[in-house]
Amino acid sequence: MFDVLGVAIAFVAILAAGVRLERSLAHRREVAAHRATLDFISKFEIDNNEWTVLRANFRSLREKGDLPSVATPSESGLPKEEVLKVVSFLNYFELVAIGIENKIFDKPLYSQWFRNVYVRTWDDAASFVVEWRRCRNAPRAFIAFEKLASEWNAEIQSENGD
Repeated sequence: MFDVLGVAIAFVAILAAGVRLERSLAHRREVAAHRATLDFISKFEIDNNEWTVLRANFRSLREKGDLPSVATPSESGLPKEEVLKVVSFLNYFELVAIGIENKIFDKPLYSQWFRNVYVRTWDDAASFVVEWRRCRNAPRAFIAFEKLASEWNAEIQSENGD
């Protein structure tokens, strides 16, 4: 006859080890997300020559009021490369949102660093994105960027009492 008490103790010990392992893995995932976020941010801050060019191009078009027309290259008269610079600039924001959505990046950490700029950029880019989606029949283009910007905008409004 087997020892019921011994089996119960072994079962509890295995269960406790499983819980401890799960907590350890969750902590490691959290640390990995923090590290990935910091690596991404530091790479952005240190090696940002291309980003600077893309951002300057975006700002120039925004200030001229040309962003929506740029989404339709035949109407804007801009070279395809200029249009792709805008798309590349916006792809950065889409990548951030996808990284956060998939828990690769740490949302609170990234939000603390870049939330206001992120929301402002969406506000500036929204008319371009609407036209880009329409012209290319791509209703999901930049959808993660839009979703995260909307969420963070609501947070900002709530914090400001609006």
